[in-house]
Amino acid sequence: MMSAKELQEFNKNRKITQVCYVTNDYKKTIEYLTNTLNWGPWTILKNNQISAHDVKSDGKPVEGDFEFLIAATFIGDIEFEIIQPIHGVNPYSKFLEERGPGIHHIKESILDNDALDAAVAEYSSRGPKVNYQGKYMEDHYFYLDTFDALGAYYEMGNNAKVSAKPEFVGWYPEEP
Repeated sequence: MMSAKELQEFNKNRKITQVCYVTNDYKKTIEYLTNTLNWGPWTILKNNQISAHDVKSDGKPVEGDFEFLIAATFIGDIEFEIIQPIHGVNPYSKFLEERGPGIHHIKESILDNDALDAAVAEYSSRGPKVNYQGKYMEDHYFYLDTFDALGAYYEMGNNAKVSAKPEFVGWYPEEP
């Protein structure tokens, strides 16, 4: 284990960039967050096997169609992502079945792909294995299975600016 000073130095430039909440009803969730906490505006997208590729669940390629809706907004530097699974293999449906709505993951962004791969390998060597991964255009992402220990997953990704977008659904409350 690192000393307090080593941890402070190690963590000073790390970036937690996202918190994800999974729900059965994204509209109800974002309406509540907007009306109660003044979060928004929200960009709403549909994600599927067209925009995400090389997807693996528990090390096995995900075959067939999948789809989920994403509503996203920024509060300061943190992106809040609300996901509603629709169908197919994805970690969000399983989470809802086992736990119900709640915080699904937090994301650390590591921009350099070699550093990202090294960090995923290092953390996996300590116990939490990669249980879901893929590429969302240029963005590479990995979910570490920290669910039993923390009640949520830890996502690591390169947070690349993607050249293409999934299907645009709309804005809430309206176009900014």
